[in-house]
Amino acid sequence: MAQIIEPGQSPPPTRGMPKHEYPWNEWLDGKHRILRRGEDFVIKPRSIRSYVYAEAANRGLDVECRLGEDFITVEVLGTR
Repeated sequence: MAQIIEPGQSPPPTRGMPKHEYPWNEWLDGKHRILRRGEDFVIKPRSIRSYVYAEAANRGLDVECRLGEDFITVEVLGTR
């Protein structure tokens, strides 16, 4: 059952960082990178991969991501 948040009560914190707070300029700077769960992100690797693809598309970049069990690799291939 969904929890009720009473007036004046703060909602519980989210598990990961909001999408806009990841270091996108660094991650999408053109260098081939490995992002590790627990160090660079805390959500599932599949979820961060979706964020990377979406952010790259917003910037007009083509990227390739490869999934590992607790990491992803990110490589910028060029512009769209």
